Amino acid sequence: MNKLLKNNGKSLKLTTLGFTLIELLGVLIVLAVIALITFPIVQNSIKNSQEKALEGSIAMIEEAAH
Repeated sequence: MNKLLKNNGKSLKLTTLGFTLIELLGVLIVLAVIALITFPIVQNSIKNSQEKALEGSIAMIEEAAH
C-alpha cells in the first residue's frame, strides 16, 4: 500500500509494510477458535484408533492361543 504526503509542494512516497497489531490479533483469534473446534474431534479420533488397535491385538492373541 502506497501513500503520498505533500510537503511544501513536494510529494513524498511512503510505503507501509507488515501487519498491524489488530490484524495479527484477529488472525490469532481465528486460529484459536479453529483449534478449539478441532481439538476434541482429533482427540476422539485418536482414542478410537487406539481402541481398535487394542481390539486387533486381543483378537490376534486369542487366535494364537487356540
